[in-house]
This record gives sequence, structure tokens and C-alpha cells, in this order.
Amino acid sequence: MISMRKGVVLCEREGYGTRFIQQLRDLHAQGPKPTPPDEVTALNTWAQKAMERVRAGGLLGHYRRAEPELHVAFAKAFEPDAPLTAIESLVRLWLR
Repeated sequence: MISMRKGVVLCEREGYGTRFIQQLRDLHAQGPKPTPPDEVTALNTWAQKAMERVRAGGLLGHYRRAEPELHVAFAKAFEPDAPLTAIESLVRLWLR
């Protein structure tokens, strides 16, 4: 929904569309909520464990060391409304 903030109202009824788009813009302008301290702790713990797996090697370790190009391809392929070409690129990189 937040991606609709740049939308243009084509057919208006009682100002609903304009108000809706403005609410999305306001929500976007607020930015994300601060990360709670317990979540920060959990993320730090996860990062440390991930690094331990990288050091240990094996399948999980190698996945975490994957080329940045592969990580970018994953991010693009999993975006909402990702084009088919982004998914195809990910598959090509994964299978090489």
C-alpha cells in the first residue's frame, strides 16, 4: 500500500481518494518506528551466530558468504511486483 503514495486519483468521490493518498504520504513521511531494544539485541545475536556459521564453512556458511551480486538478485526478485526478468536473473545466478 505504501508504494501507492505516489498515486494519482483518477476518479474522486467525496474526497476519499485524495484523503487516502494523503494518509499514505503522511505514513511514509513518518518513517519507520524505532527498533525496540530487545529486537536490537536479537539482531545482534543473530549476526554473531551467522558469522560463526560463516567461519565454520559448510553449506550454510557458504550461503552466507555468497557474492553480493546474488544478494542483490534475491532482493530484486522478492520485491513486490518484481519483473519476471529479476526472478530469471536470480535463478541464473543461483544455478551457475
